[in-house]
Amino acid sequence: MPGGASNPIVQTLIIASSQLRSGMSLGTNILTNSWRARFHGQSHLISNLFNPDGRYFSYFDPSSASSARDALQQLDEYIEAEGPFDGVLGFSLGACLAAMHIIRKVGQDPGNNRPPPFKCAIFLSTVLVHDPVAIESGEIKVLDPKEAGQPIRLPTVHIWGAKDPRKGDGELLRGLCDARTATGFIHEGMHEVPGLGTKAAVTETVKAMRRGISKASITR
Repeated sequence: MPGGASNPIVQTLIIASSQLRSGMSLGTNILTNSWRARFHGQSHLISNLFNPDGRYFSYFDPSSASSARDALQQLDEYIEAEGPFDGVLGFSLGACLAAMHIIRKVGQDPGNNRPPPFKCAIFLSTVLVHDPVAIESGEIKVLDPKEAGQPIRLPTVHIWGAKDPRKGDGELLRGLCDARTATGFIHEGMHEVPGLGTKAAVTETVKAMRRGISKASITR
Protein backbone atom coordinates (compact mmCIF):
# COMPACT_ATOMS: atom_id res chain seq x y z
CA MET A 1 0.00 0.00 0.00
CA PRO A 2 1.67 3.27 -1.09
CA GLY A 3 2.06 6.29 1.14
CA GLY A 4 2.74 6.75 4.82
CA ALA A 5 0.49 6.29 7.80
CA SER A 6 -0.10 10.06 7.86
CA ASN A 7 -2.02 9.86 4.58
CA PRO A 8 -5.76 10.12 5.43
CA ILE A 9 -6.71 7.56 2.79
CA VAL A 10 -4.24 5.08 4.27
CA GLN A 11 -5.51 5.85 7.78
CA THR A 12 -9.05 5.06 6.67
CA LEU A 13 -7.95 1.71 5.29
CA ILE A 14 -5.94 0.87 8.41
CA ILE A 15 -8.91 1.42 10.72
CA ALA A 16 -11.40 -0.22 8.36
CA SER A 17 -10.78 -3.70 9.72
CA SER A 18 -11.55 -2.81 13.33
CA GLN A 19 -14.69 -0.99 12.22
CA LEU A 20 -15.91 -4.07 10.38
CA ARG A 21 -14.88 -6.87 12.68
CA SER A 22 -12.08 -6.90 15.24
CA GLY A 23 -11.23 -10.55 14.64
CA MET A 24 -10.37 -10.17 10.96
CA SER A 25 -7.83 -8.22 8.98
CA LEU A 26 -7.65 -5.84 6.07
CA GLY A 27 -5.11 -7.06 3.55
CA THR A 28 -2.42 -4.52 2.71
CA ASN A 29 -0.16 -6.71 0.58
CA ILE A 30 0.49 -5.64 -2.99
CA LEU A 31 -0.08 -8.35 -5.58
CA THR A 32 1.61 -8.26 -8.96
CA ASN A 33 1.80 -10.56 -11.92
CA SER A 34 4.77 -10.98 -14.22
CA TRP A 35 3.09 -9.79 -17.41
CA ARG A 36 5.28 -7.12 -19.01
CA ALA A 37 3.31 -3.91 -19.36
CA ARG A 38 3.84 -0.61 -21.11
CA PHE A 39 2.80 2.79 -19.78
CA HIS A 40 -0.75 3.80 -20.66
CA GLY A 41 -3.45 6.26 -19.65
CA GLN A 42 -1.91 9.45 -18.22
CA SER A 43 1.55 7.89 -18.19
CA HIS A 44 2.95 10.82 -20.19
CA LEU A 45 2.73 12.86 -16.98
CA ILE A 46 5.42 10.71 -15.33
CA SER A 47 7.14 9.14 -18.32
CA ASN A 48 10.25 11.27 -17.81
CA LEU A 49 10.79 9.53 -14.46
CA PHE A 50 11.03 6.01 -15.89
CA ASN A 51 12.87 4.12 -18.57
CA PRO A 52 10.33 3.50 -21.37
CA ASP A 53 12.14 0.27 -22.25
CA GLY A 54 12.19 -1.02 -18.68
CA ARG A 55 10.26 -4.01 -17.36
CA TYR A 56 7.09 -3.10 -15.52
CA PHE A 57 4.36 -5.26 -14.08
CA SER A 58 0.62 -5.59 -14.32
CA TYR A 59 -1.94 -7.97 -12.88
CA PHE A 60 -2.70 -9.35 -16.32
CA ASP A 61 -2.83 -8.55 -20.03
CA PRO A 62 -6.33 -7.08 -20.52
CA SER A 63 -6.39 -8.30 -24.12
CA SER A 64 -5.72 -11.94 -23.15
CA ALA A 65 -8.36 -14.23 -21.66
CA SER A 66 -5.72 -16.74 -20.54
CA SER A 67 -3.76 -14.02 -18.74
CA ALA A 68 -6.91 -12.79 -16.98
CA ARG A 69 -7.84 -16.36 -16.05
CA ASP A 70 -4.41 -16.94 -14.53
CA ALA A 71 -4.67 -13.71 -12.53
CA LEU A 72 -8.08 -14.69 -11.15
CA GLN A 73 -6.78 -18.12 -10.18
CA GLN A 74 -3.71 -16.66 -8.49
CA LEU A 75 -5.83 -14.15 -6.59
CA ASP A 76 -8.17 -16.94 -5.50
CA GLU A 77 -5.23 -18.99 -4.23
CA TYR A 78 -3.73 -16.02 -2.40
CA ILE A 79 -6.98 -15.16 -0.61
CA GLU A 80 -7.48 -18.81 0.29
CA ALA A 81 -4.00 -18.97 1.80
CA GLU A 82 -3.80 -15.55 3.46
CA GLY A 83 -7.42 -14.52 4.07
CA PRO A 84 -10.11 -13.92 4.90
CA PHE A 85 -9.99 -10.18 4.26
CA ASP A 86 -12.63 -7.67 5.29
CA GLY A 87 -12.30 -5.51 2.20
CA VAL A 88 -10.55 -5.02 -1.09
CA LEU A 89 -9.24 -1.85 -2.75
CA GLY A 90 -8.16 -1.68 -6.36
CA PHE A 91 -6.97 1.02 -8.74
CA SER A 92 -7.42 0.86 -12.52
CA LEU A 93 -6.73 -2.72 -13.65
CA GLY A 94 -6.57 -3.74 -9.99
CA ALA A 95 -10.14 -2.52 -9.51
CA CYS A 96 -11.15 -4.50 -12.59
CA LEU A 97 -9.52 -7.65 -11.22
CA ALA A 98 -11.15 -7.22 -7.80
CA ALA A 99 -14.58 -6.77 -9.39
CA MET A 100 -14.11 -9.82 -11.62
CA HIS A 101 -13.08 -11.89 -8.60
CA ILE A 102 -16.23 -10.89 -6.70
CA ILE A 103 -18.47 -11.59 -9.70
CA ARG A 104 -16.74 -14.93 -10.28
CA LYS A 105 -17.29 -16.03 -6.67
CA VAL A 106 -20.95 -15.01 -6.85
CA GLY A 107 -21.37 -17.05 -10.02
CA GLN A 108 -19.86 -20.08 -8.31
CA ASP A 109 -22.50 -19.89 -5.57
CA PRO A 110 -25.90 -19.55 -7.31
CA GLY A 111 -27.72 -20.61 -4.15
CA ASN A 112 -26.14 -17.83 -2.07
CA ASN A 113 -25.01 -20.39 0.48
CA ARG A 114 -21.73 -18.61 1.21
CA PRO A 115 -21.11 -15.02 2.33
CA PRO A 116 -19.62 -12.58 -0.19
CA PRO A 117 -15.81 -12.79 -0.54
CA PHE A 118 -15.46 -9.36 1.11
CA LYS A 119 -17.57 -7.10 3.30
CA CYS A 120 -16.85 -4.07 1.13
CA ALA A 121 -14.96 -3.08 -2.03
CA ILE A 122 -13.35 0.21 -3.02
CA PHE A 123 -12.83 0.82 -6.73
CA LEU A 124 -10.57 3.68 -7.87
CA SER A 125 -10.53 4.67 -11.56
CA THR A 126 -11.44 1.22 -12.80
CA VAL A 127 -11.07 0.06 -16.38
CA LEU A 128 -13.65 -2.10 -18.17
CA VAL A 129 -14.71 -5.18 -16.22
CA HIS A 130 -14.76 -8.41 -18.20
CA ASP A 131 -17.11 -11.36 -17.83
CA PRO A 132 -15.27 -14.04 -15.79
CA VAL A 133 -17.46 -16.77 -17.30
CA ALA A 134 -16.47 -15.71 -20.81
CA ILE A 135 -12.83 -15.57 -19.71
CA GLU A 136 -13.03 -19.24 -18.73
CA SER A 137 -14.10 -19.95 -22.31
CA GLY A 138 -11.21 -17.96 -23.74
CA GLU A 139 -13.23 -14.87 -24.62
CA ILE A 140 -12.80 -11.23 -23.60
CA LYS A 141 -16.30 -9.81 -23.13
CA VAL A 142 -17.21 -6.59 -21.36
CA LEU A 143 -19.87 -6.93 -18.67
CA ASP A 144 -22.82 -4.61 -19.27
CA PRO A 145 -25.29 -3.96 -16.41
CA LYS A 146 -28.14 -4.10 -18.93
CA GLU A 147 -27.35 -7.78 -19.48
CA ALA A 148 -25.62 -8.85 -16.26
CA GLY A 149 -27.75 -6.96 -13.75
CA GLN A 150 -26.15 -6.25 -10.37
CA PRO A 151 -24.03 -9.29 -9.44
CA ILE A 152 -21.96 -7.34 -6.88
CA ARG A 153 -24.24 -7.21 -3.85
CA LEU A 154 -21.99 -5.85 -1.14
CA PRO A 155 -21.19 -2.26 -0.10
CA THR A 156 -19.00 -0.59 -2.72
CA VAL A 157 -17.21 2.73 -3.15
CA HIS A 158 -16.54 4.17 -6.60
CA ILE A 159 -14.00 6.95 -7.17
CA TRP A 160 -12.95 8.37 -10.54
CA GLY A 161 -11.93 11.65 -12.15
CA ALA A 162 -14.20 13.93 -14.16
CA LYS A 163 -11.39 14.29 -16.72
CA ASP A 164 -10.57 10.59 -16.84
CA PRO A 165 -10.98 9.41 -20.45
CA ARG A 166 -12.12 6.08 -18.98
CA LYS A 167 -14.70 7.46 -16.58
CA GLY A 168 -17.38 5.55 -18.48
CA ASP A 169 -15.76 2.34 -17.27
CA GLY A 170 -16.37 3.46 -13.69
CA GLU A 171 -20.00 4.19 -14.46
CA LEU A 172 -20.43 0.70 -15.92
CA LEU A 173 -18.89 -0.93 -12.85
CA ARG A 174 -21.12 1.06 -10.53
CA GLY A 175 -24.06 -0.19 -12.57
CA LEU A 176 -22.97 -3.76 -11.80
CA CYS A 177 -23.23 -3.07 -8.06
CA ASP A 178 -26.19 -2.94 -5.69
CA ALA A 179 -27.42 0.65 -5.93
CA ARG A 180 -28.66 0.55 -2.33
CA THR A 181 -25.17 0.10 -0.91
CA ALA A 182 -23.04 1.82 -3.55
CA THR A 183 -21.49 5.20 -2.82
CA GLY A 184 -18.91 7.27 -4.59
CA PHE A 185 -17.16 10.51 -5.43
CA ILE A 186 -16.09 12.10 -8.71
CA HIS A 187 -13.03 14.32 -8.31
CA GLU A 188 -11.74 16.90 -10.78
CA GLY A 189 -8.67 14.92 -11.81
CA MET A 190 -7.87 12.31 -14.43
CA HIS A 191 -6.99 8.60 -14.19
CA GLU A 192 -5.43 8.89 -10.75
CA VAL A 193 -5.78 8.52 -7.00
CA PRO A 194 -6.30 11.95 -5.39
CA GLY A 195 -3.10 12.97 -3.65
CA LEU A 196 -0.78 15.92 -3.09
CA GLY A 197 -2.22 19.20 -4.25
CA THR A 198 -5.81 17.96 -4.16
CA LYS A 199 -6.68 18.31 -0.48
CA ALA A 200 -10.40 18.74 -1.07
CA ALA A 201 -10.50 15.67 -3.32
CA VAL A 202 -8.61 13.61 -0.74
CA THR A 203 -11.08 14.69 1.95
CA GLU A 204 -14.10 13.75 -0.15
CA THR A 205 -12.49 10.46 -1.18
CA VAL A 206 -11.96 9.55 2.47
CA LYS A 207 -15.57 10.49 3.26
CA ALA A 208 -16.81 8.20 0.48
CA MET A 209 -14.63 5.36 1.77
CA ARG A 210 -15.95 5.82 5.28
CA ARG A 211 -19.54 5.76 4.02
CA GLY A 212 -18.85 2.46 2.30
CA ILE A 213 -17.18 1.01 5.38
CA SER A 214 -20.11 2.15 7.54
CA LYS A 215 -22.57 0.44 5.21
CA ALA A 216 -20.52 -2.74 5.44
CA SER A 217 -20.68 -2.55 9.23
CA ILE A 218 -24.45 -2.12 9.15
CA THR A 219 -25.24 -4.80 6.57
CA ARG A 220 -22.86 -7.54 7.74
